[in-house]
Amino acid sequence: MRKVALLMLTSVLGISTYAQDASMRDAQAAANRTVKNEGGTTSGLWTKGGQFAINLNQGGFDNWIPAGDADWSVGGNGYLNLFANRAWAGKKVGKAKNWTNNLDINQGILSVHDERTDATTFNKLDDRLDFLSKYSIELTKKLSFATVANLRTQLYRTEVGGKLKSNFMAPGYITLAPGLQWNPTKAFSLLLAPISARWVTLTNEPYRISIDSEDPTPFGVNPRRKVDFQPGYFAQALLNTPLGKDKKINLRSRLDLYGNYANHAERVDIFFD
Repeated sequence: MRKVALLMLTSVLGISTYAQDASMRDAQAAANRTVKNEGGTTSGLWTKGGQFAINLNQGGFDNWIPAGDADWSVGGNGYLNLFANRAWAGKKVGKAKNWTNNLDINQGILSVHDERTDATTFNKLDDRLDFLSKYSIELTKKLSFATVANLRTQLYRTEVGGKLKSNFMAPGYITLAPGLQWNPTKAFSLLLAPISARWVTLTNEPYRISIDSEDPTPFGVNPRRKVDFQPGYFAQALLNTPLGKDKKINLRSRLDLYGNYANHAERVDIFFD
């Protein structure tokens, strides 16, 4: 009888810490509602806080052909969110103002060993830096004028075959979008900006970016120009709401849509988090 020895070892370590100087749910909801003050005074107070999480995982097996080539792997990912929000309450409609700022940093890595080739590969699974700032002025109870400023890029370089594939601000996306914001509830907001501006950068070591005949303009940018200006239209939907009876779980979601008037305006870039 053919004997097959199977050994699987998987361990997961999750460390999550949470620290803030005020309720995160209330602070984040300030981005999606108009702040009112019955006394008619202006608060102008900052609400600050954040979240930090680290997750580590390790897996391995021996003599298990259906599982593939790798006999062990080690990985980890981290998440950091910082926010600083400020609200000014007005005596009447049209005076309340909100300024919200969010910084998200995500990092993920994985190291895999292949028992057949005795090679170990190191892969980047996640790398994102995203800063979102929005300033809004109340027009009605559910409608406001808002301007969004957003910077999105990655922190570390990625190379394939000795050629640079990405780096800090290569690419980088800078968006500026003024428009109208609709707040039907405290948890949800929708911003529409028909006239917006976006800059896509390829600034770091542009001549090392991998270029071939099929993709002479990586990320849509001429590497010798370094920056591509894209006038367009922008829409953003934000959802931030507690879940469950005790409201100890929080759901935070964001959808960004951008169309470039200068190049196939019917094609929409999607960012969903």
